[in-house]
Amino acid sequence: MGEAGSTDKTYFWPFHLAIGTPAAHCKPGLQVHYTFDLNKQFKNYAVELYGILKNDLTYEIRHRLGSLDFEIGEKAVGLQAADLFAFQTYQFGKQRIQRKQPMEFSELPPLLRQLGTNRQQGDDDFPFFDREGLNIALRNFPTHLRSPGWTKPVVRPRHISY
Repeated sequence: MGEAGSTDKTYFWPFHLAIGTPAAHCKPGLQVHYTFDLNKQFKNYAVELYGILKNDLTYEIRHRLGSLDFEIGEKAVGLQAADLFAFQTYQFGKQRIQRKQPMEFSELPPLLRQLGTNRQQGDDDFPFFDREGLNIALRNFPTHLRSPGWTKPVVRPRHISY
C-alpha cells in the first residue's frame, strides 16, 4: 500500500467512521452502497481506504460494505442533503469550539437537530474530533497504546460529542 491511503493519516479515522457507522447499523444480509461527491483530489484516497476496510479479514462488518461510487452533486440529489448536513455541522462545530465544551442534543440549532433525527444508535454517531471527542470515540482502544497522561473519559447520558 502506498503512502496516499495510509491508515495512520488523520483522515482515516473520520473516513472509517463514515463507512463503518452505516454498515454497523445495516441489517444482516444487506449491504450499504456509498455515493460520495466527486472530489478528484480525494477520490483515490477514498478508493484505497475503502479497499483496506473491505479486504480486512478482521473487520467484522466488511461483508456489509457494498459498492463505492462518485457523482457530481447536480446528478445525485441526495448529496445535496448530505452537503446541507455537512455545512450545518461545520457551523455548529465553530460554535462548539468557541464554547469549549460538549452540547446537549436539545441545544443544537433546529435545522441540525432535525437533520440528526435519523441517528440510529445515539449521540456518538457524529463525533466531534477534538480531544474529548477523540477520547470518547477511541475509549475502547488499548490503554497501553495511548498517549502519556490519557485518562478514560466520562460519557454523560445524551452527550453529543460532535
